[in-house]
Amino acid sequence: MIFTALSVVAFSGAAIAKTEEVKEVKKDTLFTNCSTVAQDKLEKYEKDNGCLSGTGATLMYKLFYDRCVSDNKEAHISENW
Repeated sequence: MIFTALSVVAFSGAAIAKTEEVKEVKKDTLFTNCSTVAQDKLEKYEKDNGCLSGTGATLMYKLFYDRCVSDNKEAHISENW
């Protein structure tokens, strides 16, 4: 009986000693929605710097969108399928 109790404690200690910390793995996004990214950046820009004219907002949106596309070399899913 004593041997059984000691062996359980010994094996439990060995199991605990081999335990490793579980690390969270960052999941990769399948695609980047550059339309949403550009809209969010435009809204932040206008909040920080004041509203733009229609043409200015369109040009700024296109700038943010094109930058997003160039930064993400993976295939993009278009909202205009």
